[in-house]
Amino acid sequence: MYNLEVSDHSGIQVTANHFGANYLTHIDQLGIEHGYDTVLANLNVSTLRFPGGTVTETAFDVRDWDATSSNRQDGTPLTPVSEYLDFINDQNLSSSFVLPTRNLFIGELDASRSELRAFDVSQIEATLSFVRKLLSRSDSDLPSANITAIELGNEYWGSGNMTSAEYGALVNYLVPEIQKVIDELKLEGDLVTGMAEPDIIVQVGQPWGAEFKPGGYLENTVSAEGEGAEQPWSWDDKLSYTNELITSQLSDAAKGAIDGLVQHYYFRNNSGDGSRFGGQPFETSSMAKNFASWTLIAGLEDLDFHITEWNVFRHAYDQVGMQGASNNLQQFEYMLRAGVDSAQIWAVQHNTTTNLYDEVAMHTVQGEVFALMSEVLVGGVLVDDNYFGEEFEISVFENGSNTYIYVSLRSDEEQVFDLNIDALIGENHHFSEDYEISGTLVGVDVESSDGMHFVQGQGLTATQIYNEHDVAAVVTHYDAGELLSSEGNVSINFNPYEVLRIDIVDIREALSLDGTAQSETLLGSSGDDIVSGFEGNDFIDVLAGDDRLDGGAGIDRLLGGAGEDVFIFNENTGLEIVYDFEDGSDQIALVGLTLEDFDSVEISAFGSLGTIIQVGNDRMILRGTDVDDITVDDFIFEETTFLI
Repeated sequence: MYNLEVSDHSGIQVTANHFGANYLTHIDQLGIEHGYDTVLANLNVSTLRFPGGTVTETAFDVRDWDATSSNRQDGTPLTPVSEYLDFINDQNLSSSFVLPTRNLFIGELDASRSELRAFDVSQIEATLSFVRKLLSRSDSDLPSANITAIELGNEYWGSGNMTSAEYGALVNYLVPEIQKVIDELKLEGDLVTGMAEPDIIVQVGQPWGAEFKPGGYLENTVSAEGEGAEQPWSWDDKLSYTNELITSQLSDAAKGAIDGLVQHYYFRNNSGDGSRFGGQPFETSSMAKNFASWTLIAGLEDLDFHITEWNVFRHAYDQVGMQGASNNLQQFEYMLRAGVDSAQIWAVQHNTTTNLYDEVAMHTVQGEVFALMSEVLVGGVLVDDNYFGEEFEISVFENGSNTYIYVSLRSDEEQVFDLNIDALIGENHHFSEDYEISGTLVGVDVESSDGMHFVQGQGLTATQIYNEHDVAAVVTHYDAGELLSSEGNVSINFNPYEVLRIDIVDIREALSLDGTAQSETLLGSSGDDIVSGFEGNDFIDVLAGDDRLDGGAGIDRLLGGAGEDVFIFNENTGLEIVYDFEDGSDQIALVGLTLEDFDSVEISAFGSLGTIIQVGNDRMILRGTDVDDITVDDFIFEETTFLI
């Protein structure tokens, strides 16, 4: 019997940015017939990374952004940038953009030499010209879209084909130049994101490059005794030095322009006893050390942390399939605890061992577990519990008045799971009408298994069903009567590595919540809530019910959920972004205005599918709502002071 206990909230918040994905320009395809929009909706993905990883460095050309095939790599098919931007506008998505850097130096890399190659000034100028075009609202060549970040290169040590020292020199030169472009567009009122600047994010150091390999100029290090004898590097020393090679070159201007750090995170093993998790996995310990190597430096203390690719390592064949889905769940918690601010999983539809979606299984088992998290956790917080490294791995989150418990069996053998949740919601919860308890279990569809999967270099290979990466998922739903024993304990049979989400929904009275002057998350209930953010850049999610949402001053994001909601538009609102306005059901309260003042309200299209409402300097954006659908009937007029 597991007896679940939770302590205070970790303070770690989950956002929509943690459920991003990579759009691979040469793999993923737009258009109704390919269903990519449906895939993203089913996975609850609202932010993407484009053009992808290696393909950015080897095939994408900033001089030929709308090419349908690469002029750099044997005609590799590409998604034109304009089509991609139209797509994210139509789907109300945001996107980061990876700039190719491989061709920004003259000549081929010679890793045996420490000297830096010269910049290709012409190619750098073309890159900056493309950045201006991408971020300019008035540029007629590319649609305006919500570009949240500019990422400088992909894996500089690999597909970027440069040393750590060269990447440091490039960051120092190019980042301030990109910031100048942003500043100029902002001053001209021409920045696609308005007053909110896209972040400039750069890679942390990684000692995988050619300079550390045999024949590289950093293959060995000098003896600490100073006698000149070369010694093999320790991993920690090598990791620290790669970051020093980059950060030591940064000017104050470069430091001031960098907004965040980038790393990739691919899981290889569980670092524990048998199949259990344990200790500090190599990848996450490196993550923390890399982040600290930068943020302990003056001028770089406030950087965000972005994992722009993550998943199980695709060649770790003993970790994929259902076991990979279980691994993803723990990876997600590892990232949150490491302070990661955004994460973009790799990959969605790519035919690989770890994709989230395919033609045969629709959602793969990994895709189902990803959706099991993304559909309920945005806006929630991670809660500290009393189990780690056990046969059953447990993670707990709270979102508003609801609690979500994730459980996965970390064993190759079938087991019965019994969980006492009395400490969480009381001993008599199974007799109470205060909670609705249910469960969702993700497992393998046995009928889709043939006991084989593809291994690179070996072809079809026999494997255990829980590592078979090309099986279909099966999802089973349980109500309280099926999930709970007569004593009120969760009791369910698990097959190896299956993942269960237990939903505990508090159905008690509605909430009245007031924010502070800080930026925060305010979470409602399923009742008729009244929520005010006051000041700061707030996230308000009130779930179901007929609610009133007032973001207050700042840049606020509002989710009304089901029900007939009222979104408040008041003096000094700043910018309110409404993600789920339902025409004919929800309304906008124009506080201080009367029907006679309605002519002072400016209503216009925002992107290709969205509406922006403006009164004076205050704005409200309705994501996914066509401007033609908004009429005076969508507004109500309430009395108070409103300056126009």
